[in-house]
Amino acid sequence: APLFGARVDIVPNDIARDPQALLAHVQAQRISVLESVPSLITGLLA
Repeated sequence: APLFGARVDIVPNDIARDPQALLAHVQAQRISVLESVPSLITGLLA
């Protein structure tokens, strides 16, 4: 990814386990691609 101008953003566990905090982090950092487990994605959409 860095070869093409992308970056990897590893979030702290407390943010990664909180769907609302993760969503806020994704928006604040302008993250365009997110890899996660299905249960967390479901939490983001709830």
